[in-house]
Amino acid sequence: MPSAPGKTTWQVRGSTFQSEAGFGFGFAHRLNTAMPLSVVGGYGNGGGIQHTAYVGIGGEF
Repeated sequence: MPSAPGKTTWQVRGSTFQSEAGFGFGFAHRLNTAMPLSVVGGYGNGGGIQHTAYVGIGGEF
């Protein structure tokens, strides 16, 4: 989660599985709310037409 409301963090990721490689990137943007919440999303590619994506929310208790 980003350190303060209005801030955005990013990630670059790499992976391997059974001699194959993949890469991806993601982000999280912290909202200005009473309870700390962030909107997250990202993309990954396993080569060629193998794509994956995600979106979601995150929080802190």
